[in-house]
Amino acid sequence: MKNRSAAAGRPRLIYTAAALKAMGERAYQEDTYTITDRAGDGALLAMVADGRGGMQDGRMASRAAVKEVKEAFLHMDLRERLPDQLREAFVRASDRIYAQLQAEGGSTGIACVFYDGGLYYASVGDSCLLLRRGQNIYHLNRRQNMYFAVCMSRLREGLTDRAPAEQHAQRRALTDYLGKKQLIDIDRFLRPMPLYHGDTILVCSDGIGDVLSDEELRGCLSTPTPDESCRRIDELVLAAARRHQDNYTAVVIRVTEAGEG
Repeated sequence: MKNRSAAAGRPRLIYTAAALKAMGERAYQEDTYTITDRAGDGALLAMVADGRGGMQDGRMASRAAVKEVKEAFLHMDLRERLPDQLREAFVRASDRIYAQLQAEGGSTGIACVFYDGGLYYASVGDSCLLLRRGQNIYHLNRRQNMYFAVCMSRLREGLTDRAPAEQHAQRRALTDYLGKKQLIDIDRFLRPMPLYHGDTILVCSDGIGDVLSDEELRGCLSTPTPDESCRRIDELVLAAARRHQDNYTAVVIRVTEAGEG
């Protein structure tokens, strides 16, 4: 899929996207994703939602999350503040899931909007948003699980040893998710991050983010096309042969300038 966007005074950007969705060792695939563009205005949505394992109908929760945010995206006023509109879409998605499952089910969610040469995102849970720019990998979102909560708590106390977080019995437990009775903590950009020719964005579930290293992901995102990136990610996850491998989903978006290869 290709989508074009141009900011005033900047080259026109083209977004080329591909996706990967595969089963791990779980009985059901509870991930949902979308790549949706708005014909005529250059806006593109990429979203991954990972239904909570061990809770009631995670698949339904992830589908509801993506459906609600996609519908909101298709009706966004691009002249108004997109970060606020993304946040409102997440709140509505969470309320919808709670109304259906009464806190007995939920989903992570991470949604990116590409518009006017910039990236906006909103994130709840432990799915990952990464940027490859040049030879570097950047983690853009704040993952909401006990591991990161313990790390941040210790950092505020001036402690940098990660061992207590790594040894925490519930280190992978989510601290926030779509479907809570009251969703408050939505991680997001308040201003768009400018994008440039050659940037590659990865939106993925923790079945990838917790399995592959930054170096492995950098290599995957350095391939010539998003389709090849997805194939390489799949190969490495399978090669890792991790016990109890989670289901995994990835959306890869490559940014190029119009007229460039």
